[in-house]
Amino acid sequence: MTQHFALMKRKQWKNVNCSNNLFQEIFHRIYNKNLCCFRSHKTGHMTLQRIHNYCEKQGFILNDSTINTIQISFANMITSAFDYVIEGNHPDHNRTDIKFQLTHVNALPSRNEKGIFIIIELGNIIEDVRYNLVSLLGKQIPSYDILHSRGYNLAEEIRKSNGTLLVDQLTIGLKDFLEQISLNEKLPQIIQLGLLVHFPIKQNELNHAEIISWSNRFHCPDLLNCDFLHIFRQSIQRYILNYRIDLTACMQESVAALISVAFEYPNTLISIIFNHTFQLSFVEDTEILRSKNIFQQKELRALYQTILSFNFQFLHSNKSIKSHALFQTLLTSIDINVMRRLNVNYFDIFTCDLCLLEIIRLTIVELCIHEKLLPYELWSNSKLIEQGSIDFKFISYLLQGKYSKLKFYLTKLDLKKIKKISLIYMEYICHVVIRRSTQILSCLIACLSDRYNEENLTIAIDSYLYRSCPVYQMYLYHDIEYLRESWIKMFHFINAANKFYLGPAAVMGLQKTQKAMINQDDAISHLHIRTKPYQHTDTTKLSYS
Repeated sequence: MTQHFALMKRKQWKNVNCSNNLFQEIFHRIYNKNLCCFRSHKTGHMTLQRIHNYCEKQGFILNDSTINTIQISFANMITSAFDYVIEGNHPDHNRTDIKFQLTHVNALPSRNEKGIFIIIELGNIIEDVRYNLVSLLGKQIPSYDILHSRGYNLAEEIRKSNGTLLVDQLTIGLKDFLEQISLNEKLPQIIQLGLLVHFPIKQNELNHAEIISWSNRFHCPDLLNCDFLHIFRQSIQRYILNYRIDLTACMQESVAALISVAFEYPNTLISIIFNHTFQLSFVEDTEILRSKNIFQQKELRALYQTILSFNFQFLHSNKSIKSHALFQTLLTSIDINVMRRLNVNYFDIFTCDLCLLEIIRLTIVELCIHEKLLPYELWSNSKLIEQGSIDFKFISYLLQGKYSKLKFYLTKLDLKKIKKISLIYMEYICHVVIRRSTQILSCLIACLSDRYNEENLTIAIDSYLYRSCPVYQMYLYHDIEYLRESWIKMFHFINAANKFYLGPAAVMGLQKTQKAMINQDDAISHLHIRTKPYQHTDTTKLSYS
């Protein structure tokens, strides 16, 4: 008991110390900036203190007790979801705020996958549609080759129309893509095709997908809650006559991220995506699902892992049940404002890149009003008051202290005359908002990682802020280390952004493996998830990839 108490005290000191160090570091930078003028130094310190007090009063600075409460709540939510909801498998499915969905992906890559595949990516935030011809090369390094690739944006009358028009346009684009391939490159007559969608979907098979909701750019109401792939197959049969296209898999980006990173890192067990919506998938032992009678024994007798994804659609203030009280206590008035404007849920508001940028912008504006962070004439006539005016690179350079690179972005914001000390204040605000995000995100990751007895755990991750801001990465590593269990020696965060197209191809290659395993005799039914005894260690090494 004494040892446990000492560990808790060490963690508390470590967490609080990190926040104090940040404040002291910013304070010293202000001191060095105004060393020659005591009055300016004193004013600068008082302004920073008022900014800190404002952020603390609003609720942006989380204490150790709050973090502990969040972690316990996440653990209870996950347990409750396993007890009541693997989507649609329990009559009490409304008793939980988060739901788990089966992705019907029951194996990770074995690096034996070979073949030519077409991957269509739909709804990426950068471009509407992309076609890829991918060759999987088995155990070679690299294990894949992109033979051809083409992406573009669709006209609004196609993106926001009846579903038949959108699906037919995808098929016509696929036909044009195939016709562009040189005659010297012989394609097989039967080509497997996988669809990667950036929308929430519901599945009852790997080759079945019902779109739950659209993004802002897409809106085809008649395609909601119906089998999108069935309509796509019919369109392919009408327009493409020279090839037989087998539409064999559909996936969300978080599942694709997990599988694509698992190509090179077999211990990839969790994936998190939080660009414009929050998505999470993780590998689960099928013994747990079998014990809850979610699957019949026959179906899973030879499979030892499956991938589940979180469904956060109902995790919202006007729909959620148990988590509502917890998240309501965490929400600031600025969070509530952004939540309503962007129509996002709790996880989105606390983690997603676009939400964080807007929260940072509004916090700066609020401090301009209440604490005179910037002169009224400067901020009131700038674009800072316009929604979405802050750029990712602006935040990245600000957090890295690269003020010389901010000139272009400050000009765009009409803040050319801003003083350096004001940029330091704005940097501190960015630190505070991002730190809260990584703390909440780390609580969830820690709860999921507790399910694995793995010494080294790989997590596939994608976020604009994570990629562009080393500070974001450092906070995430620190918070995971703070919350980790003793047996996990090392976390690897691998950026999955450039590998999404591999996900469906990997699954299509694995389908044969899955079917073979299911059809095998009971003699091999001893397969189970690897377990290792808990490893006790006093040090933590965090790998940086």
